[in-house]
Amino acid sequence: MNMRRIFVLLAASIVVSGCVSARYPAKNPAVDYEGNIRKPFSSHRVPGEPRFHLKVDRGVLSGTVDELLVTASGKEIVTCSGDKTIRAFDSATGREKRKFLWNVTDDSGVCDSMAVSHDDALLVAAVNKKLLFYDFGSGELQAEVPVGARVGAMDISPDNAFLATARKGRITLWDMATRTPVRTMPTEGRDVVELALLKLDDRYVVFDVSLDESIHVSDPDPLKGKAGGPLKSHEVPVTGGDSGIYGTDFRYFFEMCDIASNPGNRELAVSSRANNVVWVFGLDPRRHAHGMLVLKKVIRTRTVNIAQLCYSPDGQFLAVESWDDEMCAEVYETGSYRRVAALDLHRTQPLWPMAFIDSKTLAGIGHDDGTFHRWAFMEPGTEGLSTVGTDIPIAPKRSVSFNGNYLAWGTRCCKYDGGFSGDGFDENCLDLENALDLNTLKLTGGVNPSDFSRVSVTNDRYRLELGPTNSFNPDLIYRLKDKASGRTVLYVDIPPEDGWVPHAFGLTEDLIVSGNRSGKLVAYDFEGKKSVNFVGHTSTVRSVSISGSTLVTSDLSGEILLWQIPPVDERNPSGVTTVHPLFTFVVDEAGRYLVIADDGYFAGSYALLPKVWLHVNGEKGSGGARWLGLNQVYDLFYRPDIVRGRLQRLDAMAELAPVRIDEVIHCPPPEITRLAVQETSPGMMAVRYTVTDTGGGIGAIRFYINGKLFHEENHGESGQGLQKDSLAQVFATNEVPRRLRGLKRAGWQSPRRARARVSSRAGAEVSGMLSVKATAGENTVRAVAFNGKNTVQGVMTEKVALSTAPPKKPTVYALVVGIDTYLNKALNLANAVNDAETVKGIVEEHLSRVYGGIEVVGLFNDDATRAKILAALENVKSEADPEDVFLLFVASHGEVADQFYIITHTYAGKNGGFDPGSWLPSSALISALEEIPAQKQLVVFDTCHSGALNDIMTGFYDARISSFTHKAGVTLFSSTQAAQQSVDNYRGSGLLVHLLKRSFQAEPDTDNSKRVSVYEIGDEVQRQFRNIDDTVKAIQQPSISKFGIDFDVDRL
Repeated sequence: MNMRRIFVLLAASIVVSGCVSARYPAKNPAVDYEGNIRKPFSSHRVPGEPRFHLKVDRGVLSGTVDELLVTASGKEIVTCSGDKTIRAFDSATGREKRKFLWNVTDDSGVCDSMAVSHDDALLVAAVNKKLLFYDFGSGELQAEVPVGARVGAMDISPDNAFLATARKGRITLWDMATRTPVRTMPTEGRDVVELALLKLDDRYVVFDVSLDESIHVSDPDPLKGKAGGPLKSHEVPVTGGDSGIYGTDFRYFFEMCDIASNPGNRELAVSSRANNVVWVFGLDPRRHAHGMLVLKKVIRTRTVNIAQLCYSPDGQFLAVESWDDEMCAEVYETGSYRRVAALDLHRTQPLWPMAFIDSKTLAGIGHDDGTFHRWAFMEPGTEGLSTVGTDIPIAPKRSVSFNGNYLAWGTRCCKYDGGFSGDGFDENCLDLENALDLNTLKLTGGVNPSDFSRVSVTNDRYRLELGPTNSFNPDLIYRLKDKASGRTVLYVDIPPEDGWVPHAFGLTEDLIVSGNRSGKLVAYDFEGKKSVNFVGHTSTVRSVSISGSTLVTSDLSGEILLWQIPPVDERNPSGVTTVHPLFTFVVDEAGRYLVIADDGYFAGSYALLPKVWLHVNGEKGSGGARWLGLNQVYDLFYRPDIVRGRLQRLDAMAELAPVRIDEVIHCPPPEITRLAVQETSPGMMAVRYTVTDTGGGIGAIRFYINGKLFHEENHGESGQGLQKDSLAQVFATNEVPRRLRGLKRAGWQSPRRARARVSSRAGAEVSGMLSVKATAGENTVRAVAFNGKNTVQGVMTEKVALSTAPPKKPTVYALVVGIDTYLNKALNLANAVNDAETVKGIVEEHLSRVYGGIEVVGLFNDDATRAKILAALENVKSEADPEDVFLLFVASHGEVADQFYIITHTYAGKNGGFDPGSWLPSSALISALEEIPAQKQLVVFDTCHSGALNDIMTGFYDARISSFTHKAGVTLFSSTQAAQQSVDNYRGSGLLVHLLKRSFQAEPDTDNSKRVSVYEIGDEVQRQFRNIDDTVKAIQQPSISKFGIDFDVDRL
């Protein structure tokens, strides 16, 4: 059955499925611009607990930051954030140094507390009711200890011998060497907020503050007594000293909030949550526990509601931050307790958390927008802090709007009643910058705001508003108002466990969707009960947009998520339904984007791939979680065809997805444990390597010099073994438009590949030595290895070596192929040879201005056989040197199936069947290109295949052609992105060659170097294409893949 027939059946079987209220039926199901009813999105993730979590990781802070500390040495800043990572940054440069990962579940978005030992050797984090012990230098997980409850506070003793933790009902003292508890102290129901573990002379003392408005002191004496025995704590009667207006006893007067210790000065500071008071105590270890604290000073701060305290590393200063209408950070000198600096914060931008980097620099994280700030002390007496900067960059913020076909975004956020909000409050506050067509995955380059429903706060019957009511805090209440009468019909209280203060919200036909500052996104029904929990955001939900049963949201980490709202009959009637996002979108200021489906397939800009990682849960005994870069699965999971089909709600896409990413991520790639490069003679390098199996087997190993592939060997499965042989049957078609380069195909049989047996044994090794020609001066050799199934590549390893080869003036070698005639005359073209001659002329005219010699070989029509093309490539291999340039141009018919094929002159097939004698596979081209020493290579394919499914086949073509160039390390200009076949006659030539001529004539010297590079020509080709008639744009679009070395192609 051909695909057109399949689409007819699909169209006839579409059923509307939306989010329909039992009381108020939906009147407007999601429709596209033509009014066609659209199927709901469906998930392709395996049911049950996710084994991976897709996160945008820009190597910087991302997600709501819950903890911030500075190591005792002052060299590193450590953060714990909602993106399920702990990160260590260089305190001088702001550059990320390492990440600490843990296995995550849907409800484990943050670590509850953390501490770093005073010798910077060990990090302890409380996550998922466990204590995780990490080597701070390497980030390796050393131990994982279950504790049965969340640990809200912890501290490590100054001598690094013990760890104190507070969890519900008890404080526990741990031996840091053995990771075992040595003392346990019941807290008698107290909710411990913070604690400090100090060593005073030879005594270990625990100080804690709790919400029962008391300070407690415990003298655990861990070196004596029965291990694990209970301890007795002592409430401290805070009397004497400078008690200000509060008299002699105020231990029950206010809730205690924070505690900070200054071991060097033997000083302890405690703050009150509900008043502007900080108590400073001296510590006298000679006295019994309950008399150990001696009040030295009561500091009255400028505002109430003190949130946190911290001492400078040298103990000279104490910083106090308070949250109120006049939020501020104040710094006091500890000797005189005189305020020496103050910083007015934004009304809605408290610092949480904050810490001293050194004695003169205070740092903090903006609680609402996640930005990292530094402040330095100004001149004495000015009571000010000067902004040093935000040197740890933050992911760009995005608000989003969705109308069913186009997803648009902007950066502006709005104010509402003094609150920092995203969507839902001001219907005209979003400046839309760009939009992505979800049917074609093309950016529009501009947005008409009238095409978008800015705020999703109304349906046919109701309008949603946020407070106020008679409640103590109006921000905790939603009001649902009847649009006709204006009467409030429902109040919905937002409980603390759902995030308390909402930040963005929206309304469907029967649900209130609420997103908050901590990343929680929940939906309540019209009875006020929580119905759906949307799990995926890890920082403040910035915007909510709803179209039919599709929900699109964005957060402060820069992620945009698309969800399917489950209809009523698919929700849990007695509980809460958990929903995961179906697509993740990543966009940047340059207009680039990535879209990733829930099973790992993705499309978009390669430049963004290094920013996107999979957070992979570790198997039992594997040492914990790990990162897997999305670029490590590029060859298999870069599939624009699958992504486009999913976004168009086509069930046929299941036929194209041979494997889900959760089926390959736990088959880890091997490691390059040795890579040594040494010059053996002028211009020749010896490359010695060892690849070690980590449990997933060893597959292909690729080697690159200065970015260009020079060797590949395969020890695992051949090719992309998971690709279905029947794939191309999905694309069968019986019609080919005239004047388009491409074959008419009927029955298809893919060439069979032999499969190698994959064996996996952790620790097994593959070693060898290679020789490679090098250029004069510095050369970079890189190696990367795949797992045994060739589905996941490891981390690229590189070495730099110097070559003593004498400099050589480069020569240009070019092979231009043009095929107008075939043995099957029905396939003949009109302008392929003419295009090849034109490219030959471009090389001789423009590249001759840059390079010393030009050698061009042309193969046209009956000379353009598979054997002669490969022979010509072999000749270049024997003549070219590493400094040289090689250009390959092919204008002919082309096909794409398990890989890309060039159809040569001798093809006589009448039914589009595979012919190994006349079809030249891209794998053979890659082998030839890797053996050609020239490191600067450009490949131009003015070919196409015969698919007729437009955007879907376009994506499949992109996937195969990009895999080719990504693997070979070359730059590619391609005449089409897919099924919109190559135009054979546009003003007397092929469209791509026409654009190439125009681009060279334009002399695009964007950097004013008086030279034109191959990248600049590629960019100019795309600019020239924008001026082409729209009728042609609908048929063909050039594709530029920049995986090779950029080099000059003209001198002005």
